[in-house]
Amino acid sequence: MASHTFSQNKNISSQLNFTGNWFIDAGILGFINLMEEVYGWDLEELREEIKRDEKKVYYWAFPIAFVYYNNKMRNKLVPSLPKPPKNCKNEVKIFNEAWNWIESRKEFVITTNKKTTNKKKRIDLSFKKP
Repeated sequence: MASHTFSQNKNISSQLNFTGNWFIDAGILGFINLMEEVYGWDLEELREEIKRDEKKVYYWAFPIAFVYYNNKMRNKLVPSLPKPPKNCKNEVKIFNEAWNWIESRKEFVITTNKKTTNKKKRIDLSFKKP
């Protein structure tokens, strides 16, 4: 079984198509719904964004949309969405920039062990409503 990376097969990775496998298609549909809810992109707009710069869709827009949407569903104040960095082309750097933005927003952070001096901060990714 051969593995494919973004650079090995650009045509396949930039296409967002349903497969006929219900498990995979459910994930694709969830991704499409999330991107439409947060960014207002319908399927065609999402395909265009992926064609324009797939790395920024997958490594910048998606992680931020995931955290943004989960906080919005719990009626937390959600900041406006940031623009992706223009100079990043590497997937890891793009994702790190997105995660740094997420961590910099106090709206997304939960502090645990409030009574002790060993406070730990973490990003609230729970699906529970407050």
